[in-house]
Amino acid sequence: MKIMKKMIVIFKILVICVLIAKIFTLGGIWNRIETVSPALLIEEAGADPGVTTGNPSICDAVADPLSNERKILTHLINKQTELAKRKEDLIEEKKRLMELKAEILTSIETLSRMKEEITVLIHSVREVDELKYRTLAKVYEATPPEQAGAMFKKLDKRTVAAIIMRMKSKSAGEVWGHIDPGTAAEITKEITRCLPPSEEINQ
Repeated sequence: MKIMKKMIVIFKILVICVLIAKIFTLGGIWNRIETVSPALLIEEAGADPGVTTGNPSICDAVADPLSNERKILTHLINKQTELAKRKEDLIEEKKRLMELKAEILTSIETLSRMKEEITVLIHSVREVDELKYRTLAKVYEATPPEQAGAMFKKLDKRTVAAIIMRMKSKSAGEVWGHIDPGTAAEITKEITRCLPPSEEINQ
């Protein structure tokens, strides 16, 4: 019985020693954990897996070409937007030019009508003038040459030239004898200026 008791006591002592050793071991590990910098623990906790300080990560190596592609895509989108804006501007400019063309065509048509009206009016005026000068020519043909010559001196050279051009050659020649040479020369110049080369005085 005494031996049994001794063995139990020895076993208890051994268990107590083992417990004490474990306690000391755990205490050493805890002290080491406390010596680790909290900032380092936070930095390591926040870091991405596979990332090491001072060394490029695999993600960075993969991100570079993707970044370039994104830049190219952004550039293409901007260009497409710019081209679309230019297309809209060209459409608006084309529309404005078409409206301007329509206005110009309308103006041309209006001017053409006005030209025709003016041409008709000019012809009417010329017909009236022609009738007037022919009537005056007949009047001066019936007037004595000396009296007609005196009246011609009081008229402007252009009117005299127009009347003489429509008089018969014989009557006009008789009147010339009663016009002084200077006035006759000026009337002749006016006739030459107004009369086309191919046209002749009425016979």
